[in-house]
Amino acid sequence: MPIMDVDNVARGAGGKEAEPRDHNRDWDPLPVHPEVAAAQRRIGELVAAGRLRVYLDLHNPGPDDRVHFFFGPLDYEELAPPRRTLYDRWLEAVLGAMTDPPGLQPKYRFATYVKTEEERRRVSSAWVRQQVGFGGIALSFECAWNTPAGTADGYLEVGRQLGRALARYLNSQP
Repeated sequence: MPIMDVDNVARGAGGKEAEPRDHNRDWDPLPVHPEVAAAQRRIGELVAAGRLRVYLDLHNPGPDDRVHFFFGPLDYEELAPPRRTLYDRWLEAVLGAMTDPPGLQPKYRFATYVKTEEERRRVSSAWVRQQVGFGGIALSFECAWNTPAGTADGYLEVGRQLGRALARYLNSQP
């Protein structure tokens, strides 16, 4: 998907906690933002065709986060073993591929700062997780930016490493 919040990107703003809704928390049956509705339609088409196995929503964390990390499903500990295995295999694949600084946190973090259950359901990765069911994974990737590697070349390398992780993950699926 392209950049969802083009207006805020153009202004150099992040869009976090935007009114009436942050783009990342607008994923419900009646989204406020037309970009979200378009993404939902396309994701629905991919799921229906059996073509969506991995969904990564790319973000930047706060300035004090000095390594990349993934927000995992809030119910990670309670996931059924086959589904949890998919998330564990993803983390293993990405840890093996992301070797350059600033590195990757070796465990999932969880977006416990999202206060209500209703709002948690509207986060993009949670919405996608519901659509894809047991056939795929959906995560938010937080790309550290306030580091020496936070440059255009550094981000290209992050993209290459994520691509290697994705290939490794997809090639390891039964």
